Amino acid sequence: MYPEMKLKLTENSKCICENGKLAVDCCLKGSWFFKEPCNILPSDSNTGFVNPKCYAGITQDCSDEITREHVISKGILEFIKRNGDLTAEGLPFQDEKTNLIGVNTLTIRRLCKRHNGSFSCLDSEMLRFIACIARYDSEFINGNYENRITLFSGHDIERWFLKTACNFVLSGNFAKSGVILDKNLPNGWLDGIFSQDNLPLGWGLYASPDKNINLDFSKRIGFRPLINQLNDQVVVIESWVNNFKFNFVLSKPNDQNHWGFFRPNRIVFKNQENSKIIEFSWKNTHENKDIIYDWTGN
Repeated sequence: MYPEMKLKLTENSKCICENGKLAVDCCLKGSWFFKEPCNILPSDSNTGFVNPKCYAGITQDCSDEITREHVISKGILEFIKRNGDLTAEGLPFQDEKTNLIGVNTLTIRRLCKRHNGSFSCLDSEMLRFIACIARYDSEFINGNYENRITLFSGHDIERWFLKTACNFVLSGNFAKSGVILDKNLPNGWLDGIFSQDNLPLGWGLYASPDKNINLDFSKRIGFRPLINQLNDQVVVIESWVNNFKFNFVLSKPNDQNHWGFFRPNRIVFKNQENSKIIEFSWKNTHENKDIIYDWTGN
């Protein structure tokens, strides 16, 4: 096991969620840390307007203008592209196995400006998560073995996966045997986005405990739908963040263990006696388990 990390906190210690605030004014709750999920409902008064072109219109809180939404967050695509070309494979419109694409290749116009802006906090949390993995790897490579811990809202990471799944369905980029799936969102998906912690039983993020993966930190992200053959409904989304596999389960599983650890507590990267930790905050049911990887270098 990795050594228990002792945080030396003073009244001037910054919060481990990295927002720049003092810990005592942010996520520190007595002797432990908890990061609240962000509020994706617009902060001002409800408009009472339903924009028929906005998939979040059920909130009756839309604006008139429909804006362009990236299927995968623009900031994440720019981060992946930073050190090389941006490529994609497995999309229904592709003739070749792998194609060079631009940051703006995968976009849809299915959100009003008001909701597009309110969802941005989910994009920011997921970008921070991906960047944290890359930063930890860079630190190990460069001989910086200082113990670190970074805090994330698990519910915001989950809702980012669900929002992105909605984008794939609505844009026609989920297919079965080459046939594009129904572009209508399945029941429960929108409710899951707007709920901070109340997904149906068994739904949510599962992390693979496989310790034998090659930690190549390749700056990649992938989505693959697993489809119920009887009704063509997406029941699980397999996703890769860098080389870490996650399963986002969208139905009550017969065997939760099959998909990995449900809402893990921590992902720990070890190098001998040093640890760099990603910690998730969960409001409700989760497995109090850690996933531990030994960093050996590239």
